[in-house]
Amino acid sequence: MKLLKLFKYKEQAHVLMDLLHDKGIRFEERKLSPVEIFVSEDDFESAFEIMRSNERLIEASSEKWYAVTTAPDEITAQIIKSSLESENIPTLLKGIAIPYGEPIIFGQGGLVPMEILVPGSYVQTAKALLETSAAHPEEQNGEAREENRTHTIEEDTEKKEEE
Repeated sequence: MKLLKLFKYKEQAHVLMDLLHDKGIRFEERKLSPVEIFVSEDDFESAFEIMRSNERLIEASSEKWYAVTTAPDEITAQIIKSSLESENIPTLLKGIAIPYGEPIIFGQGGLVPMEILVPGSYVQTAKALLETSAAHPEEQNGEAREENRTHTIEEDTEKKEEE
C-alpha cells in the first residue's frame, strides 16, 4: 500500500474515503492523528486523480456549512446546486423537515423544500452568484424566449394570411 494523503482533519479524510469507495478503489485508513489514507500501487493514479479533482470539496469539508438559499422542491434545488457547482462552489442539499400536521402535496416535483448549503468561505460568492442569476433571468432563458417570440411572429403571420 502506498500513502496517498495525510489529513489533519478527519472530516477531510472521510470525504476522500467516500469518493474512493464510490469509485471502487480499495484503501486503508490508519487512524493516527493525523489520518493517513493508503491505496494500492495499482489504484494510486486513479485515487490521486479523484483526490485532485475533488480538492475544493475535501478542503471545504472541515469548514462550517451555511444555507445560502432555500428552494421550494428538490428539482429546483438540483438546478441551483448545478449552477453553483459549475462555478466551482462545493454545494450540499438538505431537506427541511415538515412540521407534524402540515399538509404534504404530492406531484409538485418534490415533497420538501430544500436548503442549499455551501462552506463558509464560499458564502459571499454563492450569494452574489444567486443574486446575479435572479436579477438577470433572461440570460438563462434567452433561447427559450427567442423561440417563443419566433413562434408568436409565425402565428401572427399565419393569421394575417388567413384574413
